[in-house]
Amino acid sequence: PLTIQFVGVSGSGIGPGEETASYVINESILIDTGWNAAVSMQELGLHPTNIDTVFFTHCHQDHTLGLPGLFFANSRRKRSRPDAPILDIYGPLDLQLIVGGAKALLRSKQYPQCVPDHHVTLVYPGESYDIGDLQVDAGRAFHPLDARAYRFTDKSSGASIVFSGDTAYHEFLPEFARDC
Repeated sequence: PLTIQFVGVSGSGIGPGEETASYVINESILIDTGWNAAVSMQELGLHPTNIDTVFFTHCHQDHTLGLPGLFFANSRRKRSRPDAPILDIYGPLDLQLIVGGAKALLRSKQYPQCVPDHHVTLVYPGESYDIGDLQVDAGRAFHPLDARAYRFTDKSSGASIVFSGDTAYHEFLPEFARDC
């Protein structure tokens, strides 16, 4: 099955009880971390330690500020899930800067226990990844900085979901999302 939970859908200026761009697929894949996805997820009955994979559409603050909180919440993942895989993080070309900033904020050199083991993969348009029962295809989104669109397809049912983050219209996107 392919499930999606909307953690946050607000714009960059949020109010009480709101969260910016953040979505969970099949309870283990997080798309963008919003301002504070680790807290907002729990309000929906989702546990941050169940997140094994994170995809970033682009690296503007309203899509990435929640990464330090997600790291901190996931620092306990091996205690709650001893068989948990390493946290995989995928995103556009400036992703290393965001991950490095989150680690610096958490002072990971002094407190390495605050950041879970993780692996960063830079995503290029046209690439595909197998994440469990899903195939993830990457495309380009148009935004003032490097941005990605992702298509998540359940290999057994063929059901698909497409995320573009923030983007201007371009001919590629409707074709990329066809039959979702």
